[in-house]
Amino acid sequence: VRLVGHGRQPAIRVDPPAVNCGAVQAFSEVTGSVDIMNSSNLTVYYTVQTMAADGGVHGDSAPKALKVDHTEGSVAGRCTQKLNFVFRPPQRGTYQYIVRVQPLGGKPEAKRAGPSPRRDHDRMGRAVEFTIHAEVEYPYIQISDLRADSVSCQPLSMVWAQCQVDAVNELFQGEVAHTEREFQAAIGIDQKKKLVKELTPFQFNFGTAAAGSQPTILNVALSNPGHLPAQFLFQFPKDLTLEKAPSWCDERIAAANEEAHFDWVEEHRIYEVEPREGTIPPGGFIFVRFTYHHINV
Repeated sequence: VRLVGHGRQPAIRVDPPAVNCGAVQAFSEVTGSVDIMNSSNLTVYYTVQTMAADGGVHGDSAPKALKVDHTEGSVAGRCTQKLNFVFRPPQRGTYQYIVRVQPLGGKPEAKRAGPSPRRDHDRMGRAVEFTIHAEVEYPYIQISDLRADSVSCQPLSMVWAQCQVDAVNELFQGEVAHTEREFQAAIGIDQKKKLVKELTPFQFNFGTAAAGSQPTILNVALSNPGHLPAQFLFQFPKDLTLEKAPSWCDERIAAANEEAHFDWVEEHRIYEVEPREGTIPPGGFIFVRFTYHHINV
């Protein structure tokens, strides 16, 4: 009797070989999947390993941002198995990964069950890889232009400096601080009042003019140089207080003099912002008008 047989290594491939998540907002969640296809007639067991590729974000952020739904699995002959992943980046930057799917010669449990006549790596098939790429950003805006209309004409460079435009642009280009994220997520008024004092303050100086003179108007061009839509909202001090205080609490008496002053300023429309909120598409811009009425307060 002559026995004739033919052996072959596990044969799998992945589709697609590259996943481009495009522009992704930091702290958002992106899900995706690839297909692991078995072109042989036998069940193939495999392991999955994720690695941060060169040229991407370094440190602990990259490994923690990508999670796959399983690191060991199997795919039957002539069948397909999905490998799902979740990507949640904690900071801006370029993220690049190599995900390796390594076929095994048998079940993972059988591999660990004791000595084998052949070494483990001799029984492994050829590994297949696919890549994941993402450009992570924060939605951000920049002040690209500024024009002032007032009684006293001032050079643009002076108006630019008085409104601290360079400092504002630099802030938006940087990383979002933990306190800023806490303020955005805060719900209670007391918590917002506490956190707003910890934010970085800036000043728009409208200059000096005689009481009763024509209002000073600043036309500010807000641009979105990023790849994500940018939503903006101007919140006034009164947005952090109750509009109708209950009968047992008179906020005007309990509030500090500074808060009472801001309330009076808003009630008498000393300054106005139009529009107060909006969305700027990627590569787009919008004009915001700041109006200050020169009234003796």
